[in-house]
Amino acid sequence: MAKERKLHPELYAEEEDVQEVEDLEVIGSPMALNLFRDSELNDRDVGYLNAIYSTYSNPERQDCVAVVLQNLWKGYGFTFSDPTLLFSILAWGSSFNLMYVHPMHRISDHERYKSKFRQALVKAAQDNTSSEPHFFAALFAVLTSFHEIKPENAERTLREFNGVNAELRTYQLILLILLKKLNEKEAKKQDPHTRRLQHLYNYVLSLVRLWASESATAAINYDMHLVAEKIPMPTGVVDKRATYALPAQFWLRQDLTPDWQGLEWSLSDDIRALFSCFQKMLTLNREEQDEDSPANQLLAASIKTLRKKAIRMQKLPCTQHVLQRVSP
Repeated sequence: MAKERKLHPELYAEEEDVQEVEDLEVIGSPMALNLFRDSELNDRDVGYLNAIYSTYSNPERQDCVAVVLQNLWKGYGFTFSDPTLLFSILAWGSSFNLMYVHPMHRISDHERYKSKFRQALVKAAQDNTSSEPHFFAALFAVLTSFHEIKPENAERTLREFNGVNAELRTYQLILLILLKKLNEKEAKKQDPHTRRLQHLYNYVLSLVRLWASESATAAINYDMHLVAEKIPMPTGVVDKRATYALPAQFWLRQDLTPDWQGLEWSLSDDIRALFSCFQKMLTLNREEQDEDSPANQLLAASIKTLRKKAIRMQKLPCTQHVLQRVSP
C-alpha cells in the first residue's frame, strides 16, 4: 500500500472539503431533466450531467465521445451506479467552460470529482472488483488528463492542452491493465453478461492510440499493440459508428465492406503498431537482442502478425478497387 502511494500518489489524494456553492442552472429538455432525478446526486451534479447529455445525446453525432457516451447510457443507464465511472465523467464534463457556473466554482467541482474518482478507482483495485465500467472510466480520465484547468485559465473557453504529463501516462497504463483483465475474463468465458459493451473495446483503445501515442512511453505504446491483438472481435455490427477500429479479418469474416474512413483508421492503427515495434526494438538490451530470447521472439511475432493483417487488408474488395485505380 505504502509503495503504491509512492509510485502513484495522484491516485491517493485525500478528498478536500469543498464549500457549498450556488446551484447550477439546470439546462436541457424536459425529458433530459427527468433522467437524473432518481439518484443521490445534488443539483450541481445534475447540472453537469444534463449539460453533457444535451451536448452528446444526438444519435446523428459521429464524434468519438458521443458514440461512447450514447453506448454507456444504453448499457448502464443515465445515472451510472458505479462511482468510478460517474465521477470520471463528471470530472471530464466539469473541465469545460460552462456559461452558467462561476469558473472558480467549476474548478472546485472539477477537483472534487477527480478526488472522488481516484478514491473509487483505488477502492475497486483494493477490493479486486475492477470491471467494464472502470475501463471506460479510465478512458475519460485519459481525456481529462490531456488538458489542465487552473485559476488563471478557468475563464477561457478552451482548456490548456498538456499532451505530455505523468497523470496522462498513469491513466494510459491503468486503461491497459483493465483491458487486459477484461480480455482474460473473455478468454476464460467468465461472466460474459458483465461485458455489455465489448464491441467498443477496439474503438476505445484505438482512440487512445490515436490521441496519446506521441505522449506515451515506448513500453506503453508496445503494450497497446499487444493488448489490441487480444481483444475479441464482436460477432456483428452493434454500432456502425464504432466499427472503424476493427481489423480487416472482421470484415472478411462478416462478408462486409468498411467505408474509406474505416480503412484509413485501421491502417493508421497498424502503422502506430509497427512504429511501437520499432521503438521496442531500439530498447532491447543485449540479452534480449539474442534471436532466441522471449523478448525478441515476441517482437518477431508482432511484426509477423502485422504483416498478415496487411495481406488481409489487401484482400478486401474495397481495397482491391482502390489499388486497381492507382496501379498502372
